[in-house]
Amino acid sequence: MNKLPGRHLSTFQNCITYPVYYVVGEKEGLYRVSVNNNKVLMANLRKWNNLSSDAISAGQKLIVGYLVSTDPNLATVNRAAAPEVRETTTTTVVPEVKNEVVKREEEKPVQKQPVVEKKPDPKPTTVAVNDGNGGYFKSDYDAQMRGQSIKKDEMVTAGIFKTASGWQDAKYYALIDGVEPGTIIRIVNPNNSKAIYAKVLDKMTGIRQNQGYNVRISNAAATALEIADSEKFFVRVNY
Repeated sequence: MNKLPGRHLSTFQNCITYPVYYVVGEKEGLYRVSVNNNKVLMANLRKWNNLSSDAISAGQKLIVGYLVSTDPNLATVNRAAAPEVRETTTTTVVPEVKNEVVKREEEKPVQKQPVVEKKPDPKPTTVAVNDGNGGYFKSDYDAQMRGQSIKKDEMVTAGIFKTASGWQDAKYYALIDGVEPGTIIRIVNPNNSKAIYAKVLDKMTGIRQNQGYNVRISNAAATALEIADSEKFFVRVNY
């Protein structure tokens, strides 16, 4: 395990925040970092780490959450006596920890154990954006394929994974083996010829739930393709 290079603090409105770091492992994409850290929203990972894309590299240190003290008196104590934080690739990250002070009958303050609060994931709307062009990544796919011929064009077994992305911005995502994360692939529903363009987040190998599937697409992508909420179905993939 690598030791953090000092304690990183930022103060605002009488609060002190302690960023929690995670070291990216070999062949890990941003989606895998999210899964390994309580499924923290990928949008937050991009924001906290100033990422302009989903491309990350092994050994890169990412902020995956914050420890927050809302009591200024407790914050002063914690700053002087906070234990060393060590980072590993399997750290469970708590998005927010609040210290609370209660009063006994004699009005003497006592310190309680930190209370962990988990914010629920935002609920997506039930209808995915369909701009008629295949989604947000269509232009990226065109640029990617400019001057090149299609390398893969095959019918594969597909499943769905749930995410909050794509319902409002038409950004669709996929998990697939043998394709570099960040690559844009074209996915077609053979039953109605509807097509969308999805960015590859990570590989399928290593996740038990992916056995028996060649690709998983986001639930917003499946809705845009007018695929029924089926456990397993066929799509055509090319890139």
